[in-house]
Amino acid sequence: MKIRHLVMCCAAMASLATGVHAKEQILDAVPFEGKKVRLDGMLKEWPQLVTLGERLSGRGGGDPAAKGLVAYDNDNVYVAMRVTDATLKRTSAFSDDEDHASLKLAFPRRGGGFKTYQVKLFPGDPGKSAGAVKLPGLGKVPGAKIIEMPIDGGISFEASIPWSVFPEAKSTRSGMRGALLYHDADGRSVESVIGTSTHSGSDLPMLTIEGEYALNNSLVFPKALSTKPNREVFANLTGSSMLERIAVYERYLTVSGWAYRGGTQFFYQDLNLMNPGDLKQISAADFDKDGHDELFIVRRVGTSGKARIYAEVWKFSSDTAAPQPIFQHEVGMTEDDANIVNKVEVSRKRGKVAIIVAQGSYNHVDPENWNALVAGDGVEPTLMPWEPVAYRRYEWNGDKFEMVDEKSGKAKLKKPNKGTRLYSASGPPARAGSGASAADPMAGSDQAPPPAPRPPSAEELQDRVYALYRSDRGMKRGKPRFDFVTNVAGDETPERVLIHGTDLVVFGKNFKEGNSYVYTTIGVKEPGDVLDVTARDVTGDGTAEVIVRGVIHAQASKAMGGKVVTRHALFIYKVQQHAISRIFAAETGRSLGDDMVLGNVRFTPVGRALWIDLLPGRAVGWTEKTYPFPEDQTPYGGLEPLILPWSGTPPRRYSYQGTEFKPR
Repeated sequence: MKIRHLVMCCAAMASLATGVHAKEQILDAVPFEGKKVRLDGMLKEWPQLVTLGERLSGRGGGDPAAKGLVAYDNDNVYVAMRVTDATLKRTSAFSDDEDHASLKLAFPRRGGGFKTYQVKLFPGDPGKSAGAVKLPGLGKVPGAKIIEMPIDGGISFEASIPWSVFPEAKSTRSGMRGALLYHDADGRSVESVIGTSTHSGSDLPMLTIEGEYALNNSLVFPKALSTKPNREVFANLTGSSMLERIAVYERYLTVSGWAYRGGTQFFYQDLNLMNPGDLKQISAADFDKDGHDELFIVRRVGTSGKARIYAEVWKFSSDTAAPQPIFQHEVGMTEDDANIVNKVEVSRKRGKVAIIVAQGSYNHVDPENWNALVAGDGVEPTLMPWEPVAYRRYEWNGDKFEMVDEKSGKAKLKKPNKGTRLYSASGPPARAGSGASAADPMAGSDQAPPPAPRPPSAEELQDRVYALYRSDRGMKRGKPRFDFVTNVAGDETPERVLIHGTDLVVFGKNFKEGNSYVYTTIGVKEPGDVLDVTARDVTGDGTAEVIVRGVIHAQASKAMGGKVVTRHALFIYKVQQHAISRIFAAETGRSLGDDMVLGNVRFTPVGRALWIDLLPGRAVGWTEKTYPFPEDQTPYGGLEPLILPWSGTPPRRYSYQGTEFKPR
């Protein structure tokens, strides 16, 4: 049973969720899969319950009071509650004017909106009547159970509700919303209601499964993002029977789901947006007819003065791989006060999915002086208002997207005298994926590495490309904290690798023809959280990977003194022409105040590559009895788990398997 959610920081993390009022309390559901659940009303299997602390209607005075929690496995959703109520009104009629609890559960619909259910939970009266689980319109829920247990001053109970009761649960069990309520009926009607939310549908707070809990605590809370995403799409990205949840929080695109990465992990990428409104479109469709969806994204990248708009199709080949672009079309540009914007849409006709790019709007464009750079390097360019083209239609031909139709039209402007210049590396900037051992990460390895990182020469500085990155990202101030050159991609010519803020940036003379860069955002909150950066060939392909040590901070609960929990982590990144991909990440230590646990990392040469071993280390202050966190057995927040000194767990070994390091 994995109960790290609420043991570690159930109440604490609710306070970190920016803008979440008590009435909108997030419910972090506990995973019960693999555990034999015994319903007896005693709540022995449950971790700390959440207080239903908001009085939604009725009088105050502390009666009733209730705590509750939600859990799940593959077959059922579970509810536990402990109620203090001086007078319990219960009959075999199970009417709404009796004491009862309820679970509001809202499922997202693929086409938009939510379907909300309110499951009513009536504890029984021992020796008189059994309890009941009811659903409006259905009556007693088939297969549901509820067992109560009298306690001092009230009652506790456990209930199970089959997922099969909810038709939407066949394909969607992520992105759910939920709330727990207790209805107190001391007289002839319900007089008081306490709970976590009064709303329904999309206005309900999240009810998170494990992967979504990790997303909140590793990305949303540390970066102080709103817990309500700016955009949300549900699609079948990887071919499983369950839909994935694609949620965009400000500039970060995230993927999670019931079956995605086992339901325990999530994926994110930085969309390089200056503000959330720069994401113009996001949808999903099966463009390549392989039975599952691809993402269609239209995004504006750049500053207010110089920007490009790109329409892209991203394909997820598996739930472990980062998405790859299979279509890229520039559909707009801004040059100072001049701008050109194409119309772009996804067309679905007769079973065919196509992308249509058409002439749109333009402002302050002077053909006499226009001399802007246009896209190249496999990126289709913006349709210019002086081109005699009305629209172009693109479809998948079994191998790639190709233009299948073009309609001529009268040009709206005359062609510029100066024409346009082809810029062969002006495609969309790379996207980002998602911190460290006290020992040298190369300890235990005697493999001869590529040339050691060194400071860049005057020729290798490539100030204009660095200036382009700073302009695109709005980084007008600051200097790189780490800056070196080594061979991380392509031929033997070294690339410049630097850390600017929390960005890992790569460019070079022979990298993207010396005209552009790639970058990713390291999953830490502040620049100072990046502790060390080096490079070494760990995959055996002859080029170095970038190795980063850093720390991730989270606020502990009041029970732990409100101190900051620090997770030490090791990240390894692989650089390619189109993107930087994270191929390994592991937690190598954890500390709270003066107490800490440090693990060990060992790199073992095997041929030209290295195996990574995670081993137990040592503890300072903590002992097996005083360590306040449960031991993680699976990746948590995208990091391979820390091995505790007293766990008896053997070393975990990882080898590079095509796209990332995986357990051997």
